[in-house]
Amino acid sequence: MHLSVVPNSSMGTPDRIRVEVAYALPGRQRLLAFEVPSGTTVAEAVRRSGILREFPEIDLARVAVGVFSRRVS
Repeated sequence: MHLSVVPNSSMGTPDRIRVEVAYALPGRQRLLAFEVPSGTTVAEAVRRSGILREFPEIDLARVAVGVFSRRVS
């Protein structure tokens, strides 16, 4: 299982950043794009995305999370 959070610097404002949260399973994928305040942690971006409600099996403490394909804690 792998969850990705990608900042998109081409959008947003100085106090906000545009991010994408992606999650994929065989046969089902989800990509969510939205803005968060600058300084938001990866975990907080995942929580704000709503992906945990859509995929309740995701355990943030155990799932591999990456930013630009690099694993982060």
